[in-house]
Amino acid sequence: MNLSVFPGVHHVCMKVRDIQKSVDFYVSQLGYTVRLQWDGGAMLKSPDGTHLEFFPVDEEEGYSHVAYICKDVDKAYAELLENGCTSVSAPESLTIPSDPALPVRIAFVRDPAGNKIELFKEL
Repeated sequence: MNLSVFPGVHHVCMKVRDIQKSVDFYVSQLGYTVRLQWDGGAMLKSPDGTHLEFFPVDEEEGYSHVAYICKDVDKAYAELLENGCTSVSAPESLTIPSDPALPVRIAFVRDPAGNKIELFKEL
């Protein structure tokens, strides 16, 4: 696989019990700013430009997934499946309902060890 397809990490997602409490902590103590916040989630931006995402606890608690920036989500998804990953969800385009709204193309796979990876492209 061409490594230029994955230029870096976009965000790490964590499942938390209180989204607003987590947002307040990371903003006041670690220097993050709120990039997006919506009913049931938030995305923060660190001073170096990486992102941290929060969702409510469901069947998972703690780290949920790492999202990699992808130039071509569909191609990366197909290549990862050919190379030992398993599908969690096929590529889809959606809009994160925040202000401003953020259109993205995403897919999820599990690596051979079972860790969840998100393939992420802002549209």
